[in-house]
Amino acid sequence: MGFRRTDRLSDLMKLKTLILKTCSACEDQALFSPADVLQYFGADREVGALPFRCNCCGSGFVLAAPDPESLLDEGHEPKKPKPLWQILRAELTHIPIDLPLD
Repeated sequence: MGFRRTDRLSDLMKLKTLILKTCSACEDQALFSPADVLQYFGADREVGALPFRCNCCGSGFVLAAPDPESLLDEGHEPKKPKPLWQILRAELTHIPIDLPLD
């Protein structure tokens, strides 16, 4: 078994895994598809350097990392969460949405 890179968005897209965003202040979590994040930011970036904000408290101290559950499911297509544009539109219009965390 070899080493798999997981530090860039393109690496996570190849592995078919999701990005887990965790707020340091209130511990709120959300899952994102790397393809949606790549479309929004427009460049292949490091996962840990993504400028996320917390949906609940608005804190900028947010940790982004590969989702361990979808990373360990080798060859299994993970469930895709809500598209990023729906989440951002809900934040701008203050419409609450349910994010699946399983």
